Amino acid sequence: SNVGSNAGLHELLRGQCVVQPGWLKPEAVAALRDDIRALDAAGQFVASGVATGGVDGDYSSDEDRLVSVLSHRTPADSRLDALCRGLRRSLSRPTLSCAGERYYSVTRPGARLAFHMDERHEETKGERGWRLPTRRSVSWLLYLS
Repeated sequence: SNVGSNAGLHELLRGQCVVQPGWLKPEAVAALRDDIRALDAAGQFVASGVATGGVDGDYSSDEDRLVSVLSHRTPADSRLDALCRGLRRSLSRPTLSCAGERYYSVTRPGARLAFHMDERHEETKGERGWRLPTRRSVSWLLYLS
């Protein structure tokens, strides 16, 4: 989980994904799944509204993923906090904000979310994409499947 490793850093700087299977311990994955089940049972998941919107103009809540915005700490937060500190150091971005969007996303049978880029601005090219602390320069996803 060394974000500062040459391979991981090299991939990030080239705008590529860094994949690290086993990044979370099995106990943390189980705790996250339990948290998701509890939130789901409490009715805390809603359709995201972005299943196909903007891709082909068609939207169906039947094809949408469900999301629950996190307002509490999760079993993964200590690892994510360490990842953020590593990114600040490795990318020379001491003001990088890692407190942006935090949510669980559950995909039901038939749901889809097409491959997409959240930002396509010219600023994302080269070093200019890293300057402001609020830029979504780095995103991370934890797949619990």
